[in-house]
Amino acid sequence: MKRIGIVVLMLLGATLIHAATKTEWSLTNNLHGIKTYQRVSPGSSLVDLKGITVIDARMENFGQVLRDLNAFPQWMDMCKQAELVSRIDENNMTLHLVFDFPVVANRDLVVKADTVYDLAKARGIVTLTMVKDSSVPVPAGALRMTDFNGTYVFEYITREKTGVIYTYHADPGGYLPAFAVNIVGKYMLYRTLK
Repeated sequence: MKRIGIVVLMLLGATLIHAATKTEWSLTNNLHGIKTYQRVSPGSSLVDLKGITVIDARMENFGQVLRDLNAFPQWMDMCKQAELVSRIDENNMTLHLVFDFPVVANRDLVVKADTVYDLAKARGIVTLTMVKDSSVPVPAGALRMTDFNGTYVFEYITREKTGVIYTYHADPGGYLPAFAVNIVGKYMLYRTLK
């Protein structure tokens, strides 16, 4: 238990040092072992979001969950559908995600997911980059998100525990007030990590 606490503090310290190059992260929630943060995103009225937690799973299992597209709606908040667009290999692929938003039109996103493993540090990093010029059609009744980028960092803590840091910036597009997008984004982040 002591080791887990030390690793969580190390993960938090590393991300805070990195964050100091932009604006500082502010804690928005600390509940059920999940800490969520936000910071001002330069040039945007929407915030950057970050969540940190420790999951009860082996590191390789976490990587498999990220590859199991059929399971995305089970763990990614508001995700209605995930499908493969193209695959270079098991660690580099392009996905099409559809989100079922309440009250407003659904959103979709085409995102490139590139995974790099750093075995010396027992860490994996998934870089998520929006594909803006995609041939994937927008589903009927949905809007394509106008901006998205993010990262999953997952680190070995013990054989049965993995530290996870999920950071992202998203603009769902359309005529939505920034304060509402920021609030919904915080809850989506928390529920996804939960």
